Amino acid sequence: MFGLDCTSTQFNYSASACLRGSPTDALHLAATAGVTAESAYRYRAATGSGGNLATTGQPAQCNRAFLTGQAAKVGLVRITATPAYTPVQPTKLALIKALAARPALALLAVDSTFQHYAGGVWSSPTCADANAPNHALLVVGYSTEKPGFENFLAKNSLGASWGESGFVRIAMTDAGMCGMYQALVQAGAAALVAPAKAGNSTAAKRV
Repeated sequence: MFGLDCTSTQFNYSASACLRGSPTDALHLAATAGVTAESAYRYRAATGSGGNLATTGQPAQCNRAFLTGQAAKVGLVRITATPAYTPVQPTKLALIKALAARPALALLAVDSTFQHYAGGVWSSPTCADANAPNHALLVVGYSTEKPGFENFLAKNSLGASWGESGFVRIAMTDAGMCGMYQALVQAGAAALVAPAKAGNSTAAKRV
Protein backbone atom coordinates (compact mmCIF):
# COMPACT_ATOMS: atom_id res chain seq x y z
CA MET A 1 0.00 0.00 0.00
CA PHE A 2 2.90 2.30 0.80
CA GLY A 3 4.16 1.96 -2.76
CA LEU A 4 0.70 2.29 -4.31
CA ASP A 5 -0.01 5.50 -2.44
CA CYS A 6 3.36 7.15 -2.65
CA THR A 7 4.47 6.42 -6.23
CA SER A 8 1.28 7.67 -7.82
CA THR A 9 1.35 10.09 -10.76
CA GLN A 10 -0.19 12.69 -8.45
CA PHE A 11 3.28 12.91 -6.85
CA ASN A 12 5.07 13.34 -10.17
CA TYR A 13 6.13 9.73 -10.64
CA SER A 14 6.04 8.33 -14.14
CA ALA A 15 3.32 5.69 -14.04
CA SER A 16 -0.04 5.08 -12.40
CA ALA A 17 0.51 2.83 -9.40
CA CYS A 18 -2.77 1.02 -10.04
CA LEU A 19 -1.97 0.34 -13.70
CA ARG A 20 1.08 -1.87 -13.08
CA GLY A 21 3.08 1.11 -11.88
CA SER A 22 6.83 1.49 -12.23
CA PRO A 23 9.24 -0.58 -10.13
CA THR A 24 11.97 2.01 -10.68
CA ASP A 25 9.65 4.65 -9.18
CA ALA A 26 9.45 2.45 -6.09
CA LEU A 27 13.25 2.35 -5.91
CA HIS A 28 13.41 6.13 -6.21
CA LEU A 29 10.92 6.35 -3.34
CA ALA A 30 13.11 4.02 -1.26
CA ALA A 31 16.07 6.33 -1.90
CA THR A 32 14.31 9.62 -1.17
CA ALA A 33 11.85 8.79 1.60
CA GLY A 34 12.63 5.23 2.61
CA VAL A 35 10.11 2.39 2.86
CA THR A 36 8.60 0.83 5.93
CA ALA A 37 7.24 -2.58 6.89
CA GLU A 38 3.93 -3.76 5.46
CA SER A 39 2.67 -4.22 9.01
CA ALA A 40 3.19 -0.51 9.65
CA TYR A 41 1.46 0.77 6.50
CA ARG A 42 -1.47 -1.58 5.94
CA TYR A 43 -3.19 -2.25 2.63
CA ARG A 44 -6.36 -0.15 2.55
CA ALA A 45 -7.93 -0.84 -0.88
CA ALA A 46 -9.14 2.75 -0.93
CA THR A 47 -8.74 5.92 -2.91
CA GLY A 48 -8.12 9.39 -1.55
CA SER A 49 -11.88 9.91 -1.42
CA GLY A 50 -12.49 6.61 0.37
CA GLY A 51 -13.68 4.66 -2.66
CA ASN A 52 -12.75 1.13 -3.60
CA LEU A 53 -9.34 0.76 -5.26
CA ALA A 54 -10.51 -2.10 -7.46
CA THR A 55 -13.36 -0.10 -8.99
CA THR A 56 -11.81 3.36 -9.20
CA GLY A 57 -8.29 2.35 -10.19
CA GLN A 58 -6.70 5.22 -8.29
CA PRO A 59 -4.56 5.03 -5.13
CA ALA A 60 -5.19 6.80 -1.86
CA GLN A 61 -3.40 9.93 -0.76
CA CYS A 62 0.16 9.26 0.37
CA ASN A 63 0.25 9.52 4.15
CA ARG A 64 2.88 12.25 4.41
CA ALA A 65 2.42 12.61 8.15
CA PHE A 66 3.35 8.97 8.56
CA LEU A 67 6.48 9.37 6.45
CA THR A 68 7.74 12.22 8.59
CA GLY A 69 6.38 11.12 11.96
CA GLN A 70 5.14 7.62 12.72
CA ALA A 71 7.69 5.97 10.45
CA ALA A 72 10.45 6.93 12.85
CA LYS A 73 8.77 4.73 15.46
CA VAL A 74 8.79 1.55 13.38
CA GLY A 75 11.89 2.05 11.28
CA LEU A 76 12.61 2.47 7.58
CA VAL A 77 14.87 1.00 4.93
CA ARG A 78 16.46 3.62 2.72
CA ILE A 79 18.61 3.12 -0.38
CA THR A 80 21.79 5.08 0.28
CA ALA A 81 23.67 4.43 -2.95
CA THR A 82 23.76 6.81 -5.90
CA PRO A 83 22.20 6.00 -8.28
CA ALA A 84 19.36 4.23 -6.50
CA TYR A 85 19.52 1.34 -8.96
CA THR A 86 21.57 0.10 -11.89
CA PRO A 87 20.42 -1.83 -14.97
CA VAL A 88 21.54 -5.43 -15.38
CA GLN A 89 22.46 -6.61 -18.87
CA PRO A 90 19.57 -8.63 -20.36
CA THR A 91 21.23 -12.04 -20.34
CA LYS A 92 21.13 -15.16 -18.19
CA LEU A 93 24.82 -14.90 -17.31
CA ALA A 94 24.55 -11.24 -16.31
CA LEU A 95 21.68 -12.01 -13.94
CA ILE A 96 23.60 -14.90 -12.37
CA LYS A 97 26.61 -12.65 -11.81
CA ALA A 98 24.45 -9.85 -10.38
CA LEU A 99 22.88 -12.20 -7.84
CA ALA A 100 26.29 -12.75 -6.27
CA ALA A 101 26.02 -9.19 -4.95
CA ARG A 102 22.33 -8.73 -4.13
CA PRO A 103 18.83 -9.56 -5.43
CA ALA A 104 17.58 -8.11 -8.71
CA LEU A 105 14.18 -6.87 -9.80
CA ALA A 106 12.72 -8.56 -12.88
CA LEU A 107 9.62 -7.81 -14.97
CA LEU A 108 7.75 -10.67 -16.62
CA ALA A 109 4.81 -11.01 -18.98
CA VAL A 110 3.09 -13.82 -17.09
CA ASP A 111 -0.11 -15.64 -18.00
CA SER A 112 -2.86 -17.26 -15.94
CA THR A 113 -0.74 -20.32 -15.12
CA PHE A 114 1.48 -18.13 -12.98
CA GLN A 115 -1.42 -16.95 -10.84
CA HIS A 116 -2.21 -20.56 -9.91
CA TYR A 117 1.40 -21.67 -9.36
CA ALA A 118 1.61 -24.00 -6.36
CA GLY A 119 5.14 -25.39 -6.57
CA GLY A 120 7.88 -26.85 -8.73
CA VAL A 121 9.77 -25.16 -11.55
CA TRP A 122 7.40 -22.83 -13.38
CA SER A 123 7.49 -22.27 -17.12
CA SER A 124 4.92 -21.36 -19.72
CA PRO A 125 4.81 -21.78 -23.51
CA THR A 126 2.00 -19.20 -23.68
CA CYS A 127 3.47 -16.13 -21.99
CA ALA A 128 1.83 -12.78 -22.50
CA ASP A 129 3.53 -10.22 -24.76
CA ALA A 130 7.14 -10.07 -23.55
CA ASN A 131 7.27 -6.42 -24.65
CA ALA A 132 4.45 -5.57 -22.24
CA PRO A 133 5.42 -7.04 -18.84
CA ASN A 134 2.64 -7.25 -16.29
CA HIS A 135 4.33 -8.49 -13.11
CA ALA A 136 7.42 -7.69 -11.05
CA LEU A 137 9.39 -10.17 -8.96
CA LEU A 138 12.47 -10.00 -6.76
CA VAL A 139 14.99 -12.58 -8.01
CA VAL A 140 17.00 -13.75 -5.00
CA GLY A 141 18.92 -16.80 -6.18
CA TYR A 142 19.29 -19.64 -8.66
CA SER A 143 19.97 -23.36 -8.89
CA THR A 144 21.85 -25.31 -11.56
CA GLU A 145 22.36 -28.48 -9.53
CA LYS A 146 19.81 -30.67 -11.31
CA PRO A 147 20.20 -30.88 -15.13
CA GLY A 148 16.96 -30.04 -16.89
CA PHE A 149 15.59 -28.26 -13.81
CA GLU A 150 17.84 -25.16 -13.70
CA ASN A 151 15.88 -22.25 -12.26
CA PHE A 152 15.87 -18.79 -10.75
CA LEU A 153 14.33 -18.35 -7.30
CA ALA A 154 12.13 -15.28 -6.97
CA LYS A 155 10.01 -13.75 -4.25
CA ASN A 156 6.48 -12.73 -5.18
CA SER A 157 4.31 -10.11 -3.49
CA LEU A 158 1.23 -12.29 -2.91
CA GLY A 159 2.07 -13.53 0.58
CA ALA A 160 3.30 -16.80 2.05
CA SER A 161 0.16 -18.73 1.06
CA TRP A 162 1.05 -18.42 -2.64
CA GLY A 163 3.49 -20.71 -4.43
CA GLU A 164 6.29 -22.11 -2.31
CA SER A 165 5.85 -20.02 0.83
CA GLY A 166 5.64 -16.87 -1.29
CA PHE A 167 8.44 -17.85 -3.67
CA VAL A 168 8.53 -19.26 -7.19
CA ARG A 169 11.17 -21.22 -9.09
CA ILE A 170 11.27 -19.97 -12.68
CA ALA A 171 12.79 -22.12 -15.42
CA MET A 172 16.20 -20.80 -16.45
CA THR A 173 16.36 -20.36 -20.22
CA ASP A 174 18.78 -18.62 -22.57
CA ALA A 175 16.11 -16.20 -23.80
CA GLY A 176 14.55 -15.54 -20.39
CA MET A 177 11.17 -16.98 -19.42
CA CYS A 178 8.38 -14.57 -20.36
CA GLY A 179 10.86 -11.77 -21.03
CA MET A 180 12.38 -11.79 -17.55
CA TYR A 181 15.82 -10.55 -18.71
CA GLN A 182 14.54 -7.54 -20.64
CA ALA A 183 14.20 -4.98 -17.83
CA LEU A 184 16.43 -6.20 -14.99
CA VAL A 185 17.53 -3.67 -12.39
CA GLN A 186 19.43 -3.99 -9.13
CA ALA A 187 18.90 -1.69 -6.16
CA GLY A 188 21.88 0.03 -4.61
CA ALA A 189 23.10 -0.54 -1.08
CA ALA A 190 20.56 0.30 1.61
CA ALA A 191 20.59 1.29 5.26
CA LEU A 192 18.15 0.26 7.96
CA VAL A 193 16.98 3.34 9.81
CA ALA A 194 16.12 1.79 13.15
CA PRO A 195 13.22 2.95 15.33
CA ALA A 196 14.09 5.82 17.62
CA LYS A 197 14.51 5.05 21.33
CA ALA A 198 13.90 7.36 24.23
CA GLY A 199 16.98 9.51 24.78
CA ASN A 200 18.66 8.34 21.58
CA SER A 201 18.69 9.59 18.01
CA THR A 202 17.55 7.34 15.19
CA ALA A 203 20.35 4.97 14.20
CA ALA A 204 21.20 3.71 10.74
CA LYS A 205 22.61 0.29 9.93
CA ARG A 206 23.93 -0.61 6.51
CA VAL A 207 22.18 -3.62 4.91
